[in-house]
Amino acid sequence: MFSVSDMIPHFIHEPKSAIVSRDSEVKLSCSVFPSTAEIRWKLNDKFIDNDDRLQDLKATDSDSPISYLLIPSLPEECRDCMFQCVADTPWGTIISRQANISLAGTGNSIELDFFCLLLNICFLSFLEHVHVN
Repeated sequence: MFSVSDMIPHFIHEPKSAIVSRDSEVKLSCSVFPSTAEIRWKLNDKFIDNDDRLQDLKATDSDSPISYLLIPSLPEECRDCMFQCVADTPWGTIISRQANISLAGTGNSIELDFFCLLLNICFLSFLEHVHVN
C-alpha cells in the first residue's frame, strides 16, 4: 500500500547542460517517479508547445516515464538556451535543474574562459623558464 509521501514526484534523471556546435543534434532526457507523472519541457521559462524544431519523445516501457527532447539543430535565436523538465502529478509539480545548451565558439561560453586561463598558465610557465635560463 502506498502513502501520499510515496507518490510525491521526484527526479530519477534530470537533463544536463552541454556546449554544442551549430548543426549538432542535442538530446535531453528526463525521468521521473511515479510512473503516472506527466512530463513537459520548458525553453527559457516557457512551455514548449507545437514547436516543429523540437521533438518530445516518450518512453513508457519502464517503471518510470522517460521523456527525451530531441533538438535536430539549435534554433538560430538560441545562442544560450535554458531547458527544464517539468513533472506534474496529482500530488505536486516539480521542475528540474536548468540544462543550459550553449553554442561552442560564441565567445560567451565557459570554454573561452577556460582557454584563456590555460593560455595564461602556459605563458607564465614560459616566462619562468626563460627567466631561469
